[in-house]
Amino acid sequence: MSSAQELQRWDAEKNNPQSILADIGIPFIPQATTVGVLADYQPPNAGLLPDDLHGPGWVATYVGVPTILVNIDALESRGLPVPESWANLTDPAYRQLVGLGRIGVSGSGTWSFVAMNLAAGGTLDNWQPGIEYGRQLLPNLTAAASFDTFEKGEVPISIRYDFNQATWFAELDQRGVNYRMVVPNDGSVFSPAALMLNRYDVAHADFGRMFLEWVLTDEAQVIFARYGARPIRSVAGDDRLTVPDEARLTWLPDDAYANVRTIDWRQIDSEELLDIWENRVVGGG
Repeated sequence: MSSAQELQRWDAEKNNPQSILADIGIPFIPQATTVGVLADYQPPNAGLLPDDLHGPGWVATYVGVPTILVNIDALESRGLPVPESWANLTDPAYRQLVGLGRIGVSGSGTWSFVAMNLAAGGTLDNWQPGIEYGRQLLPNLTAAASFDTFEKGEVPISIRYDFNQATWFAELDQRGVNYRMVVPNDGSVFSPAALMLNRYDVAHADFGRMFLEWVLTDEAQVIFARYGARPIRSVAGDDRLTVPDEARLTWLPDDAYANVRTIDWRQIDSEELLDIWENRVVGGG
């Protein structure tokens, strides 16, 4: 589910909760607070993180970076090159070949639009360059790639967080798919993810509180790294975690992230970006 769908589900299931914890894109935390689904609890070790990376009922867990995963053979069969930048993706030759989650609903889609806007010359106060870019990109977009549609080359360009893309690598290797993950050379952004605790699932509250604490331990943070994500404690806070080499096997080299920026997530309003995308990009207003 997307971040927005998770919030809708928790609110709808308040009288019969079906889950105690959920991963969520951090720009959706204000919505979660407004809807009132977050438990009034912070684990003792939340203080390992800066104040903007934890709050009642949630903690940041890791960061991802919006990237471009390409099925090289599928593009070559169409005579197309591997896109190296956000700007490349507006080429009409990629019509309906670019899979992207819905901006303002999907965490990875929302943060990708943030990165696109910055790469196009925008700021967190000026979305017009991103709007103009989005209008050029729109004909090339299709639904977010699944493993099957990516493998078959039906959606040979997938825009998602690097750690999401990395979960496919082992099976793509096993099936002999020729792929490459690209950090756009015109820039991307570090995007924090968070774990939230459901206030309505009181039957499992003790487990939820313990798990919320556990995800910030050295053990849990290294597990995130093994699955392609950069643990939040390796990039933020005073007690930085050193990630061992054996846990970095799916990571791209550090120099691939040279043009990736850290921004204040509190300046990102997912509902505002949903409105901008739907009414000023898709709607053309």
